[in-house]
Amino acid sequence: MISTENSNIKRFTQQPGNANSLSSNQVLAIYETENSEIWIGTEFGLNHYLPVSETFHRFFSEPANPSSLAHNTVMDILEDNAGNLILATLGGLSVMSAKNQLFTNYKNEYYVEHSLSNDFVNCLLKDTMGDIWIGTERGGVNFYNANQHKFERFE
Repeated sequence: MISTENSNIKRFTQQPGNANSLSSNQVLAIYETENSEIWIGTEFGLNHYLPVSETFHRFFSEPANPSSLAHNTVMDILEDNAGNLILATLGGLSVMSAKNQLFTNYKNEYYVEHSLSNDFVNCLLKDTMGDIWIGTERGGVNFYNANQHKFERFE
């Protein structure tokens, strides 16, 4: 991290056995929210940076918990107009509620027309209207309508 006040550089790494350290040294995405919160997507989990303690709160996929992250590999992060985090993972799209930090996950459902086209989500883009565009692995581009929770596919 680089301080905006004095340009000091602070290096953070995974520290085995320390649950307050970065979950992985393989950082894939860094995002700063409108509220100046820092979120880091890694090869193994999502990390929320806590600047006062200079530690991290980690979020992981828990297969028995449908309100957890869809997959531990977080490829990209952005914030929607409601302040929710949108997360591109290798197991689908996760939306973290700004209210309670619980996840709603979207995956490809073969027989559902308006589902995500592929679970391997690589990148995200929010356009000037606040709409979310999703790039997938071998599934083309998806348009996500956050109000209707539906996807439109462009293959």
